[in-house]
Amino acid sequence: MIERPLELPIPLVKKMKKDESLSGFYQALEDTGLDRRLSDARGVTVFAPSTAAWDGLGVVTNFLKLDASVEAMKAVARYAIVEGLHYSPDIKPGRTVLKTSEGSDLIVEKNKDTIYVGEGRLERSDQVGGEVTQKGKQLYDLC
Repeated sequence: MIERPLELPIPLVKKMKKDESLSGFYQALEDTGLDRRLSDARGVTVFAPSTAAWDGLGVVTNFLKLDASVEAMKAVARYAIVEGLHYSPDIKPGRTVLKTSEGSDLIVEKNKDTIYVGEGRLERSDQVGGEVTQKGKQLYDLC
């Protein structure tokens, strides 16, 4: 017996758009057109920086917002996107190298129950909105 109708998951980009703590990163996706590409994307993981982390780039963020810097902003945003769904329990102990959609390597390290993504520590993951903290800032792992 079904108690209530099943709900389809909200697309990744729509979840990011609704999450105030991701507004800075979402704005970068929107400014570069990556929001449209991610709307149709399947089988990707996004390690999306929180607005606090994104704003922590300071002068770099201001540079990236210039019209002439759209490609640079796109490259920075694409660094947070990797192919495949990477759920915490599936990450093997040790070091894993993931290829970002920007083309760089992103290092993920698992030591017992602690996972590090780049230089940040994954605090919460999977579903929508795992967080990675880096020097007091948050990044999100959105599968």
